[in-house]
Amino acid sequence: MSDEPALPEGADGTYLTVKQLADRWHTSENAIYIRRHKRTAPPGYQEGRRVLFPLAEVEAHERQKQAADSRFNTALDPTRRPVEARTAKRSKALADDREAA
Repeated sequence: MSDEPALPEGADGTYLTVKQLADRWHTSENAIYIRRHKRTAPPGYQEGRRVLFPLAEVEAHERQKQAADSRFNTALDPTRRPVEARTAKRSKALADDREAA
């Protein structure tokens, strides 16, 4: 029998504790508290001594972070951008440098 009270029922009935979120993200509990303090963690609330994060908010936060990461969003990958054509000014400067040499 656990000495912790049962988690409250939410919209979908699923909440994560700080320990569960830390395990999910492969980090320490202290890192979660630091992210919460810096407001870079998903929204959560404190109930008594525990901090609870709704699973839906955690998943939305993860999707938002993935969308902003070039490793997940290929539209942001700088290596996939088309090569820019040289401007006339730059082409002329290169030609002048070659003639001078």
